[in-house]
Amino acid sequence: EVGRALRFPQLSIATALVFMHRFYARKSFQEYDRFIVSCTCLLLGGKVEETPKKLKDVLSEAYKKRFNVKASEVPDPESRKFWEMREQVLVTERILLQTLGFELSLEHPYRELLAYVKSVTMSRDFAQLAWNFVNDSYRTLVSLQYDHKTIAAAAVAMAAAHNQVQVRDRLTWTWPYSTRSYSTTPG
Repeated sequence: EVGRALRFPQLSIATALVFMHRFYARKSFQEYDRFIVSCTCLLLGGKVEETPKKLKDVLSEAYKKRFNVKASEVPDPESRKFWEMREQVLVTERILLQTLGFELSLEHPYRELLAYVKSVTMSRDFAQLAWNFVNDSYRTLVSLQYDHKTIAAAAVAMAAAHNQVQVRDRLTWTWPYSTRSYSTTPG
C-alpha cells in the first residue's frame, strides 16, 4: 500500500518485496522491526530501479499507513521522533545491503510474461490476469524458491487454467531466449 501511495512503479515495489523476503530469510523478525525494514526496502528498491523517493516521503507515508493517521498527525520531519526513525532506516539500509551481500540486481518475471503472451497472441485480459498472478506471488516466498522464468510460466499456466484456454499445445513450450521448456499441463 505504501509503495502505491508513493506512486512507485510495480517493478520498484516488487524489488522491495524481494529484498524484504531475502532479508527476513536470514534475519529475525524479533530482532528487526518490520516497519523500519519495509521502509528501508522501499527506499532501496526505488534506488535500484532508478525511481528514488525521499526518505522523508517514504517514512511519512509508511507512518500514515501503519498507524492509520492523517498527514497532519505524522511527526514533523524536524522532530526528534522523525529523526530517530530516519536514523534507524539509514542504519538498517547498511545492514540490509550487507545481508543481501550487495547483490541488488534482480530478474523479474514481467518481461518473459509479456513476451510469451505476445508470442501466442492472448487477450489483454489474459495478460492482465497472468500479471496479477505474478504480482500476487510477491506476497509469498516464491521469489526465493524459483527463478523469474519459472514464476512467469506458472502465472501463464494459472491464467490459462483459470480461463480454461489452451496455451499452444498445452504440453510444453519454450520461453524466448531460453533453452528450458516449461509444462503448462496440471499435475
